[in-house]
Amino acid sequence: MPPEPTPIVRRVFPKSFQTKTLKSRRYTKPLIALGGLLCVSLITYGALAFYQQTHRAVTIVPVASITPTPSPTATPTPAAQAENILDGTMVDPSKANVHPLAVMIENHPDARPQSGLGSANLVYEAIAEGGITRFMAIYRDPSQAVRVGPVRSSRTYFLHFANEINAFYAHAGGNRDALDEIAAGGTYDLDGLSLGSPLFTRDYSRNVATEHTLYSSTDKLWQYATVTNKWPTTSSFSPWLFQDDPATDKRPASQTVNVKVSDSLYAVSWAYDPASNSYARSMAGAPHIDANTGQQIKVKNIVLETVQRQATVTKIGEEGWIYTTTGTGPAVIIQNGTAIKGTWKHDGDRTRYYDSNGQEVHFVRGTTWVQIVHSDSAISY
Repeated sequence: MPPEPTPIVRRVFPKSFQTKTLKSRRYTKPLIALGGLLCVSLITYGALAFYQQTHRAVTIVPVASITPTPSPTATPTPAAQAENILDGTMVDPSKANVHPLAVMIENHPDARPQSGLGSANLVYEAIAEGGITRFMAIYRDPSQAVRVGPVRSSRTYFLHFANEINAFYAHAGGNRDALDEIAAGGTYDLDGLSLGSPLFTRDYSRNVATEHTLYSSTDKLWQYATVTNKWPTTSSFSPWLFQDDPATDKRPASQTVNVKVSDSLYAVSWAYDPASNSYARSMAGAPHIDANTGQQIKVKNIVLETVQRQATVTKIGEEGWIYTTTGTGPAVIIQNGTAIKGTWKHDGDRTRYYDSNGQEVHFVRGTTWVQIVHSDSAISY
């Protein structure tokens, strides 16, 4: 007999369930349609955003024109500086109170052009004999090798100025009064006539008389003073007061200073340069040139110090002058394109300079030139 067929079982849901199902189907179709529409919108929006992102304008910068941003660098700390006690310039503290060196340099016409005057940090000028002036050039930097000369003899008043700052004092002999004062002590003496070569040498190539041929070098003189003689490398003399250069717009356009202490061979003029705030020196109607550099001598300050003088004859018959370098007297200080009329005073410490109100003058940092003049000297400024 063939097997009986498997009966078909039908599940019969209650009518209530069927009703709910039909209602659900009625809402399902719209929801599906709405969801589809939402998906299409999202896909369209995403495609549009992707298109805009990939197709927007792009500025192409050549690689070579791209400047890399520099890495920040630390601002260097300025090196500490101190005021040099000789000329007020700002220097490394180790050079602030170096023991100064003074050298006697002559001014006879056969000695010109001199070597080393343009490198000096302080210069004194005064008549040595007759109407011939002489210079004492003072230096502050042992590291510079400056040829100096022609070196010539000492006078007492130059000694007084040198000893105010305890300078090493280089010269070629002197008149009897000066040599006696040196022998009495109190001077760091470097006499070229006794020390000779190699510290002092003759330059006969200039084709002048022998007295105009003696030269030395500042580095050799300092070496001999501090190493050979073991003299102090530093000094503690009382400095002048100093100031900075004025602003450019505070400087006058010009100024000329004329000084005549004897005849025209020793007549001096100074021309003010506002750009550098300095004075260029001329002598005997021509620029005063330093033989070492070939440049005209320039300074920041000029002092015209009026002193009393009288003729003298030393005990060996030498004629000369005696200057009164202590006490007080008139002075004119030239700086910054102007003239300050005042006084000089020396009470045993150091010669100082004051304005008409009794206030001590502040010198401009740099070289000062002190010229000793007399009541009958022709001066204009």
